[in-house]
Amino acid sequence: WEAGSQGRGIRFDDRVATPSMCVDCEGFVDPERFHLDMVHASVRHLAKDGQGFRSEVEDFVCVSPEMAIRYELRQFREHNRQRKRNVLTEETILCTAVRVTHGEAVDGVTVAAWPEEELPDPTGRAREWLRGHAA
Repeated sequence: WEAGSQGRGIRFDDRVATPSMCVDCEGFVDPERFHLDMVHASVRHLAKDGQGFRSEVEDFVCVSPEMAIRYELRQFREHNRQRKRNVLTEETILCTAVRVTHGEAVDGVTVAAWPEEELPDPTGRAREWLRGHAA
């Protein structure tokens, strides 16, 4: 998705220019920034009415120069089903990734954010992560 702040990538942390959650309503703030609305729409397109996700798709991965998000679709659906979250809203998809970044355990969602000191060539770290995931 879009390169994010100063071309370095997207990261869900406390920096000013990063995507975040609203502290009042816990909704996702400005999902169109950095094209995260497209991440939301893409995950929704993998859903099948009343049946979870399409059976031929195992996971959905987003890679940015500073982080990667992986949704393991069957586990993510089961996590949402147990919490009676059957609608794939921005909160369900995007805010879940933010919560995982901040330490909440969510079945089916993992976030890999590489340390700042590894970022002189952030795209190199992202490519390395993607190669490991594809293997």
